Amino acid sequence: MIMVEPGKLRPSQIITTFGPGSIVNMEHDAIMLMGIHRWKENEDDKKYFQEIYHPYLQNHLNVDFFRMPISKQGDTVIPCISFPQYGVCPNPNCNRLQKHSKESKIQIGGGFYCRFCDWGKDRIHRLYHARFVQICDNGHIDEFPWNKWAHKYAEKNRGGCKESKEEGEKLTFKSKGKSSGLGDYEVECLYCGGSASCAGATDKKVLERDLKFSTCFAKQPWLKGSTKEKGKDCSETPYGIQTRASALYYSSVSSALLIPRWIHPVHDALDENDGKSANVVKGLRENGKSWEEIITWLPLVFGKLLEEFSVDEIKKQLELRYEEIPDETANLKNVLDIEFENLKDIKTRLIKPSIDDPRIDVEPVSLEGQLAEYLNFLKKINRITEIKVLRGFTRGKPPDQFAPVSFSEKNDKFRPISPGSVKDYNTGQMVPIRWLPGVQHNGEGIFFSLNEKKLREWEEKKQVKERFEGLRTNYITSVEKQARSKSEYVENVFSHPRYVLLHTLAHLLIRKLSVTSGYHEADIKERIYHSKNTNGIMMYTSSVSSQGSLGGLVRIGEGKRFLSLLLGSVKQSTRCSRDPICVENNPEKVKQAGIITSNMGGSSCYSCTLLPETSCENFNNLLDRWTISNPEYGFFKELISEQS
Repeated sequence: MIMVEPGKLRPSQIITTFGPGSIVNMEHDAIMLMGIHRWKENEDDKKYFQEIYHPYLQNHLNVDFFRMPISKQGDTVIPCISFPQYGVCPNPNCNRLQKHSKESKIQIGGGFYCRFCDWGKDRIHRLYHARFVQICDNGHIDEFPWNKWAHKYAEKNRGGCKESKEEGEKLTFKSKGKSSGLGDYEVECLYCGGSASCAGATDKKVLERDLKFSTCFAKQPWLKGSTKEKGKDCSETPYGIQTRASALYYSSVSSALLIPRWIHPVHDALDENDGKSANVVKGLRENGKSWEEIITWLPLVFGKLLEEFSVDEIKKQLELRYEEIPDETANLKNVLDIEFENLKDIKTRLIKPSIDDPRIDVEPVSLEGQLAEYLNFLKKINRITEIKVLRGFTRGKPPDQFAPVSFSEKNDKFRPISPGSVKDYNTGQMVPIRWLPGVQHNGEGIFFSLNEKKLREWEEKKQVKERFEGLRTNYITSVEKQARSKSEYVENVFSHPRYVLLHTLAHLLIRKLSVTSGYHEADIKERIYHSKNTNGIMMYTSSVSSQGSLGGLVRIGEGKRFLSLLLGSVKQSTRCSRDPICVENNPEKVKQAGIITSNMGGSSCYSCTLLPETSCENFNNLLDRWTISNPEYGFFKELISEQS
């Protein structure tokens, strides 16, 4: 077991890219972060973690709080293991493929050295980690079967010769030096001469076809060392993948904004003292005590609050916190619905609107002319606080971010970041892990809503309905084929054409914002609010820094500047450098023809609409610029014609 030094990875990286179960390429080794059950937990937790709270998100994910790792030089926080354990000697005269051992560990500077080369003070050959590992679509991971691969063409020793099985000591891994492709690399057995190129090593069917690997070994090194998942058999077929491939690890992240519904002195009081007060209140309620009894029984918690608020006011906040628990079909959209209502009426929901709250600052913008015609409201978000939480991950295919938490937990393809419980060293009993890793971001943004009357009229158009049904059919077919979600959840979330319109408009605006705001496209994120009777778009940027913004977005949120941004974006949607190929992508015709495609969008491509996936909430799916600018049914067709 080794430890990652704080500062090597940023807290936001641990939540998104390099969470438990991922492979991190360090200077002298490749490591895998262990599950959160192995993270430091003792009396000095505050030294290593900052606890953060968001009542609704806690209920949604069924935890008591979140922990953000603190970057602290000179100490260690998160345990890791060396993975993959196979390494290759860089000495061109050696090139031995070998497994790490205690004897090969370099004490100074980290890494492992070759056990077969002559080495001394000035001639240490540090191993570089093996290029491939073995995974399955259920999220398991194991070492690549190097020995079997080297002998897959050897008639006598097919499956690996006896002499080369010991930690791969008789295997070499080297390049022919002719190209940079996988086919240029070769694994060879020095004992029997068996060899095989690495061409096709990452093909999904190659291990099953050539090595007869029909089922996965269900290994989860980040949880139980190298042992098989307890009580589980995996029916998925394993396949090879490069250790630097992005498909090796897709984090499933839930996020929520800290907005007035949870900005109240009652919640602040409960979150003090590391959330112990909140747990006491929760326990009393579960034991059948009334809110009135709890409030009067806990003067240390509610004493000062009773001087400013009535029992009924405190009770209302407690009900919001503890009793508004989503049912098992609840998903990310529930969080968004609450956020929209609170952001829309933020001043009326603040307890003391005149007080400058460090967590949020929203400024309404007056609407005139064309903005008043097309928008319900426009708000500049001078300061916003976002909480991101890692709930699990997938391999091979990205997770469905909109699937209910309960569905994801039951889905074998959704890998957990902890075993669910850990032994209490005081009692010896297994207790549930009631926290998840999270990070708190600060930033700025622009928040607006389209004219609801115009939007409803647009949704009722026959051409809009037909085109949307084609898009949704392709989307449902694709996610079910990939086993990411179920159609009932998809239909519940994406049931109205307005989502495609709002999503596409957000992308066009972000692409335009990147030119004028000082932020890169990858730094500006979208948040789409949509239901039968509501619609909204938030474009924002956030970081872990104390300020989190440069003011570039807020500046463009001014009335005239935003109108210019909107006009430029919708006009830009009329053309694409890849037309007519892009514009002729018609999901309606595809549906009518009965063709099943993997394309989950309409007229959209990287030349006109698509964004870096760090910016998009739905992996660049369900986009169609024809909903914006089509001459017959586009939402902004009149606005475009006025500019022409």
